[in-house]
Amino acid sequence: MKNIKKDIICPLPWSHLMIQPNGNIQPCCMTPTETPIGNTKVNSLEEVWNGDELKTIRREMLNGIRPSMCSRCYLMEDTGVISPRQSALNRHGKNLETLVKDTNIETGHNDTFVLKYWDFRFSNICNFKCRMCGTFASSKWVDDEIALHGRVVTEGLVDIRSDSKVEIFDYIDRFINDVEEIYFAGGEPLIMDEHYIILEKLIKAGRTNVDIRYNTNFSHIKFKKWNLEKLWKPFIDDKNGKVSVMVSLDAVGELSELARHGTNWNELYNNIKSTIGTGVHIFISPTISILNVFELPKLFDTIRELGVSPHNIIFNNFLTEPHHFDIRILSEELKSELIDKLLNYKNQLPNDAYKFKLSYCVDSCINFFNNKLDIEQHEIEVRRRELFRVTTILDIRRNENFIKVNPQYENWFNQIRDSITNKSVVTDFFKDKTNQYHNITDAKKDSLYSDNLYSYLGIKKHKLI
Repeated sequence: MKNIKKDIICPLPWSHLMIQPNGNIQPCCMTPTETPIGNTKVNSLEEVWNGDELKTIRREMLNGIRPSMCSRCYLMEDTGVISPRQSALNRHGKNLETLVKDTNIETGHNDTFVLKYWDFRFSNICNFKCRMCGTFASSKWVDDEIALHGRVVTEGLVDIRSDSKVEIFDYIDRFINDVEEIYFAGGEPLIMDEHYIILEKLIKAGRTNVDIRYNTNFSHIKFKKWNLEKLWKPFIDDKNGKVSVMVSLDAVGELSELARHGTNWNELYNNIKSTIGTGVHIFISPTISILNVFELPKLFDTIRELGVSPHNIIFNNFLTEPHHFDIRILSEELKSELIDKLLNYKNQLPNDAYKFKLSYCVDSCINFFNNKLDIEQHEIEVRRRELFRVTTILDIRRNENFIKVNPQYENWFNQIRDSITNKSVVTDFFKDKTNQYHNITDAKKDSLYSDNLYSYLGIKKHKLI
């Protein structure tokens, strides 16, 4: 233990596996989705536990090497942002010696398979279709994804239980007396039956001394026969239990409804307001992207107005995928304008309990800007055009207006439009140029777009100029 580097180690490779709605298994939710370490359809969790990928992560961490799969957390730390790795170390660091003791430092093999931290995302069922999302995490996204890319990543509604090699609830029953923390995400966890069944199982087993955490759009407090206020009460009343709700709140008003389509701003505001003071720990966890970065001051002021504790502002989710929403692709003029706006907001903060945390948020955003993308300028231009393409299609399909709620981008969008040589050929422009769907042949793409583009868009004709 004395040789373990606290700036490298993470407890999750010894206590946790994360399962996506499509069955893909990841070391945690921060690792790349495109490189899963297994899938529940073909692998048991025991098989993945000592698979090559997870053993490599353990071995490298124990030998003071940053695993490449964990680069997103290290990127955050390098830019001054508190990463999920650091948060996990803060929550579970006291058990680190017990966790790693059965690990071979040369191979990374760990003899003790136990899941103390659960993150099982049972399905992609969701009542929202956020702009940065897709069918992998929202069943609502199917038609829009076809319009954007000619196909879908995930076919409609999926769930991890239907074809799993081992029933996921077998692991829940097996480790119900070992679990210390459960993270519910989705899809939207508050409209998943499995979430409520797990709470009932925990209460029946007397395991109300568990840290229950959520990432949720918080559109529901009651669902079917279940009332969350009643189900949460035993965990709140237990001195060792805890309920934390991280609300995915990126913006306020009209912008919140555009960024996370399906939001009713007034209902969401009231759900947050009515839950504060009930014993539930309300956290605000924005996803920082091109969609909302210019309106962060309004979001910060609303958080203050709601009475959310400044300690409960989670500001570490800088969007890097999809690439076209990464704030680092903004023009230099917009970056300069944004930095000035954020610094001006910081300098005018009143000297109260929020000042330190909101100053940290501003500094984190600027530090992230300064961590430049390690790509050619041409690739930045490709991403900008993809932002314009995606925005145009979604605005038309959803009857929304991105520029209306983000007017600072109007001149930049005009510049992007003017740089597109094929803008007069609508069917060519709207093709997916990202190679994200590289397994579709060009002929198949041509057929999809020439025959179906306008019906996908729901219009007879759309001019870009």
